[in-house]
Amino acid sequence: MRDGGNNSDVMLLCAGVVLCLAVLLAILGFKRQTMDSPFKRDDARLYCTGMILYALDHQQHYPTNLSQTLPYWRKSNLTPGGTNGFEIIFQGSMDDLTNAVTSRIIVLRSESWQAQTGKWARIYGFADGHCETHVETNGDFTDWETQHSLALNRD
Repeated sequence: MRDGGNNSDVMLLCAGVVLCLAVLLAILGFKRQTMDSPFKRDDARLYCTGMILYALDHQQHYPTNLSQTLPYWRKSNLTPGGTNGFEIIFQGSMDDLTNAVTSRIIVLRSESWQAQTGKWARIYGFADGHCETHVETNGDFTDWETQHSLALNRD
């Protein structure tokens, strides 16, 4: 009988540990959501690098979807952190870009999220491979994106 009591105690202890871990993971998950800008920026850098490498192997044309960049990460044993939520903005040719504008042309953007300050943020990848976080008070990124589009910078 005593063994049965010990098993109940052990099971109760295990249930308590599992519950504590679940609460801890929920808290950490919440922190990750509110502080994930560095993770998204790392993913944006991987995507941008993959897009550039893809273009170099495909007659200077950027990929049409991000899954086409996967082989370039795997060659370096890298993978994005799983932040997802990125979309390709520019699908043209590298030949359409000049060195003078590659640092100003958006090729990739993340979904927007509300920062702890209450403002909205979005991460952008540029044709030269660098990434930036841009913040807007009202969540409307249209004007800023227009200023960094290829059509505007061709003039």
